[in-house]
Amino acid sequence: MVCSSHFKAKYVRFLIKYHLFIFCCVFIMTSICISFIIYKRTQINYEHLLRGFQAHGTKTSDAYRKLIALIRETQITHLYPHSSDSKAFQQTPYPSFNPHINPCTKRFYLSQCPILPYTELTFEFNNNNTKLFDDINTFKFICKLEWNLRTNYTNCSMNQSCCQFIGPVDLLFPNEFRSFEQCDNITQNEFEEYHNQWLLCTSSSSSSLCLNSKLKKYLTYLESSLRFKIYLTIENDKNKLLHLYDNLYNYKFDQIFYLKFVQFDLNDEEILLNYFLKKNLYFISLTIFLYFFCLLLFVKNLFFILIISCHILLTFSSCFIIYFYLFHFPITILNYTSLTLYLFLILIDSFLWYNCWFINNHRRDDCTIQRIIENLLTQTFFYLMPKNLTAIIALVITFTNQIIAIQCFTVFSFLLILISFFISFTLYPASFIFILRYQSSIPTIEHLSYRFITSTTSCFIDRTIPCLIVRFKGFWLTLFTIISCFALAIIFQWPKLQYDVCRLTFDTLPVHFSSNINEKSLKSIDIDVTYYIGSRWEVPYESLIPLRDIPILNYNREDRLTSEAARTFSYALNENLTQLIQFCSTLKNEINKKQLEHTDYHSNVSSQILDNNSIISTSTQAENLLLNNYHCFGDLSSSNIDSSLITDTKFSTYILSHSNQRTNCTSLCPSNLTDTKQQCLSCLNSLYYSSLKNNDLILIKNGLRYKNDGQNPRYLFQTMNYKWLFETNLNNYIEWYNLVKNLKRNFITNFYSKIFPEMDIWWTSEIFSSFAIMEQLQQEKYLFISIKFITILIFLTLFTGVLGIFVTLTTLLNFVTCIATLTLLNYKLTVENMSYFVIVLIVCSQYSVLYSISYKLAPTFFFQRENRTMYSLKQLCTTLFNLTFSIVIICIPCLFSSVSYLSKSAMVYIISSLISLIYSTFFLQSLLCFMGPSGHLCFFIPWRLKFTRTLNKHNNNHNDISLRSSSTGGGGGGGGTRRHHRHLSHHRMSTSSYFASSYFSQIFTGSTYFESEYGGINENSVMASRRRESSRSHQASHLIKHGSLLTGELIELYTPRASLAPHLHHNRYSRQSSVSRGLTSLTPARPLYISPSISPYSQLSIHSQAPSQQRTPSPRILRPSRSRSPRSFAPITTTNLLRPCYSAPRLHVPLHRVPTSSMKQNDDILEETQVPIVQPTKKTVMIIQRQDAIASTDDIEQLSPITNSKLSATARRNLLKATTTESGDLVWLKRSNSS
Repeated sequence: MVCSSHFKAKYVRFLIKYHLFIFCCVFIMTSICISFIIYKRTQINYEHLLRGFQAHGTKTSDAYRKLIALIRETQITHLYPHSSDSKAFQQTPYPSFNPHINPCTKRFYLSQCPILPYTELTFEFNNNNTKLFDDINTFKFICKLEWNLRTNYTNCSMNQSCCQFIGPVDLLFPNEFRSFEQCDNITQNEFEEYHNQWLLCTSSSSSSLCLNSKLKKYLTYLESSLRFKIYLTIENDKNKLLHLYDNLYNYKFDQIFYLKFVQFDLNDEEILLNYFLKKNLYFISLTIFLYFFCLLLFVKNLFFILIISCHILLTFSSCFIIYFYLFHFPITILNYTSLTLYLFLILIDSFLWYNCWFINNHRRDDCTIQRIIENLLTQTFFYLMPKNLTAIIALVITFTNQIIAIQCFTVFSFLLILISFFISFTLYPASFIFILRYQSSIPTIEHLSYRFITSTTSCFIDRTIPCLIVRFKGFWLTLFTIISCFALAIIFQWPKLQYDVCRLTFDTLPVHFSSNINEKSLKSIDIDVTYYIGSRWEVPYESLIPLRDIPILNYNREDRLTSEAARTFSYALNENLTQLIQFCSTLKNEINKKQLEHTDYHSNVSSQILDNNSIISTSTQAENLLLNNYHCFGDLSSSNIDSSLITDTKFSTYILSHSNQRTNCTSLCPSNLTDTKQQCLSCLNSLYYSSLKNNDLILIKNGLRYKNDGQNPRYLFQTMNYKWLFETNLNNYIEWYNLVKNLKRNFITNFYSKIFPEMDIWWTSEIFSSFAIMEQLQQEKYLFISIKFITILIFLTLFTGVLGIFVTLTTLLNFVTCIATLTLLNYKLTVENMSYFVIVLIVCSQYSVLYSISYKLAPTFFFQRENRTMYSLKQLCTTLFNLTFSIVIICIPCLFSSVSYLSKSAMVYIISSLISLIYSTFFLQSLLCFMGPSGHLCFFIPWRLKFTRTLNKHNNNHNDISLRSSSTGGGGGGGGTRRHHRHLSHHRMSTSSYFASSYFSQIFTGSTYFESEYGGINENSVMASRRRESSRSHQASHLIKHGSLLTGELIELYTPRASLAPHLHHNRYSRQSSVSRGLTSLTPARPLYISPSISPYSQLSIHSQAPSQQRTPSPRILRPSRSRSPRSFAPITTTNLLRPCYSAPRLHVPLHRVPTSSMKQNDDILEETQVPIVQPTKKTVMIIQRQDAIASTDDIEQLSPITNSKLSATARRNLLKATTTESGDLVWLKRSNSS
């Protein structure tokens, strides 16, 4: 769009001609997208917002995914061999099996009950000396509490035990808990009997005497005698769940005990999250209202705010259609985070668009809409392009993270930023064209907010901050460097950014709910590790929607083989059945020792297992991993289970109908199996399932599985229960890494690998879903964040030159400080917080990149660091202050929300924006002022200029000869050549298109156009035959060709110029060309500071006058500059009486010089009003001097311009000679045909 001036001009003309058509198209597209979403609303599921918080695509996650898929696919007919013509298989026993298990809280399960999703309520007594059986009244009170919870939230019958509700009193009343009055009728003898039963099941020495198996299992989940737990399942009943949540803290416990922890199931948390968001809808509504209020306060144009709203709707609706219907990504809660990030970025973009348009709209010489829009597109492109590309780089690298929710967040954010960028460059220019054409009928509040904004920002922002930066830059650099070092210590040493394993995915519950137990108090946990030994099967392409991620086992390759083939699992199992039986008998010794022996994969222990049939070895021991319990397939011992027990499991009825009459399989399975392998295998299968028929949780993770072909087993599940002892704590990644390392090297893995070498063997655990997430977070913490900063450094270096190094350094220190602040606020390393850290990185980069672009686009004569720093601050400091103020105001309501998601998001935006503003304003600007580049900022600029000179060598050869002859020759011949060259140059191009920086026009009384290092002057020199800027383009090409980049002509071309008062009979301004400078001054140049009164808001006082006076600035006298601009030529002395202009008239570079007699240290510009043909004698001569280093209001006086009327030619020549002789140098004069 702005790569070519010719294309830019054509594009602007297209916008001007069809801006109303563009509006119609945008409104129609928005309506179509919204209508399509409404029409397809039934396909959109907003309820499952917590799906996708799991890793995929890694070795650990793939093994875990296979385990969950096999558990979901297991059918009861898979337990036994069956014929191919058997009945259709039943549905999966547990299709809603929770894929993610919190390692801090074990899955609660009781035998004789199905696997249910329980809500865990943990109560603790107020008095540390109080226990459950200390007082009968306390016991009665707990009994009444259980009855109320059971009757209100479960569907249990009154005459039997219920698996939907588990409590201490309910377990002590087996099949007897029938009424509320039963609690009041408990006698002292019954109370003591219950107490004895409780102690009998609690004691480890007498646990074998405990006849209440449910109570015995329940007591294993109690960490202390001062606590008791109640488990209930609500069966995904939304009304009951919300009623429980609303009334949970309303129960009167008579100050005996209190509710300490609440642990909801994942499905219940999803219901509660939607409920919390709806309940806090007024906070969200207030935030949206403040968002548009800040837009109204700082944008101030109601029509443009309407366009911004339409832009947001169109971008969101189109991105959602692409994201959900085209890419088929799931909707997660982090998609809302993507939306908040987009609203933050569009707030920055809207402020930049409006300020650029405001400045260009109030330029006095840019009277045409074409010129205003061209300047607007140029400036906004150079600001928005690197800013948005930096955010896209961070998102693209984050997408390599294998957590599904993070990938959904990055994809949706990427679509929003990219599509919004392209829409903005079509919609916003069209809106400004509409505003310019119908400005009188569009409401605005610019005049209302002027006084408030000016009074609060002009003094502090425009004057105090630049002064503090220039005078104390060393102090700011030292201070923020020390703060960053402390931030690094906070992140990596103390208190340290740690994992939160107990809440590793998303923090759903409100702040006042305590759902996490203290992981530091945990010294050990029990884990179940499941080993898969079986046929290789292909997993289909992984779905990003976890609920649909159930792979179909495909054994097509094995089905083509015969049953005797050595590669089938059935054949390998028959060959190694004897070793499997011996291995199961050997594991009993390990249970007695309570110590797991491990060795390397190729150690001698494996050979001892195979050769000597024993586990005895002298290898080292894994002291942090103990073997607790196991149910080995191949155990020949009988197990007597009372089949009369009341059970509600899904497997028990089917197993009883297929049970074997044998009590053991010893007679069928001797040590030397020959012909009885099939009978032994069938007996072992029947014995194994009959002994565990009432325990569904063990059956779904153990035993043989027979798939569709019927007779041949496909795989074997073997689950071992370990006791994992911690050396430090559960949140330490090294503990998890050592756990996986020990499991890879233990003898069980080696045994299965040795006897089944050609089979597919892998192992995993339900808690390894947490380890798979921790692996990705660990990579993000150390690897991906480094790649992001390196990529940003390379990109910014290519885009902004050496400034990229300073910007990346500032962003790094800024990011470290923000993360340290969030760490002090107890932000842990979780999936949710990882998305916040990505947002922090994007916010930090936005501020620094914008300042660097403004520093880079400083005018070419600003070759001093202080000057560029002042220019950068003048352009963006007020805008970024307004942006930060808006973000704080918008986020304040969400800080008071009880939903942790809203409060944490608001805190992240407030902290990141405040710290980013401070670092980018004080640290970056001090760094640039202290050691930033002062000249050209791009590494490959000299090559570009050399290439440009080569291109222009043949085209401008004749003109160069003319220029050289005019500079060396004298008399009329040289003058004729110069006049001929000026005539050709003038007729070759006109003055309606240029490459301008209207920002700089607000700094001095005149204005300038910046030399863009992206194209700027060099483009003009290359495209000299196509551009219509004759004198400027040709002179720039001439200067480049002679290798003089910083000559007096080039500096004069981009130094401020003044405009004269309007002609008496015309509304347009008439100007004289600027006066160039002669030889280069060798004296050191002093800093050329910027007037602090110039800003988009301070200009409002000038442009808010009456229409008749809007284009007529008041006359002023400006003091001469106390210092020369860097690399400038000696200035000329002119008269001090001239009316200044606050814009940049386009002037031609003069091609001839007028001799002067003296040189002085002031920097004046002489301009001559273009005289109409009918009145050649009337001229208005206005002379303007450059402003002082820091302009003051005391230096400005109201004077009228000098008007020379009815002067003869001789008098005018004498006046001109007197004026130029005083300076002592050559003066170039040329009439200006601009405007």
